[in-house]
Amino acid sequence: MTKIKKEVMEQKKDLEKLCKTAYKRHKLFVDDWKEGEPVKFWKSDDCEICVQYESGNWWHYKDLELPFPTWW
Repeated sequence: MTKIKKEVMEQKKDLEKLCKTAYKRHKLFVDDWKEGEPVKFWKSDDCEICVQYESGNWWHYKDLELPFPTWW
């Protein structure tokens, strides 16, 4: 495996981890979660990660390591 391919795979793993964290953190703050599971995620210039859910809705997430993360 090439060095570039390894780096890409590591970046994807990191992004998957951020996706799971965003999903779990968001659900903690919502009493009646109706969005479903994550179906797509990507990196945006203005946030840590964007996550789209089964509902079709998606959010930008920031500050996932803080007590009160931000999403919009």
